Amino acid sequence: MAKENPRWGYMRIKGELQKLGIRVSATAIAMLLRRHGIGPAPRRGPTWRQFLKAQASGIIACDFFTIETALLKTL
Repeated sequence: MAKENPRWGYMRIKGELQKLGIRVSATAIAMLLRRHGIGPAPRRGPTWRQFLKAQASGIIACDFFTIETALLKTL
């Protein structure tokens, strides 16, 4: 499965095997892949640092443009 679908990680493989009625632990799959020289699936999506950098302007704008009233309502 890992060779046919190189972007699948061990958790995805575990889920697909469960759909077929095969129960195996994620640790066992990870060890088997390592033993056969298959590395981990490539990282998908941005890192936490990249995510925060991309969202920073929106977060700052929200923090500076809110006003709390005397009745504790936020405008």
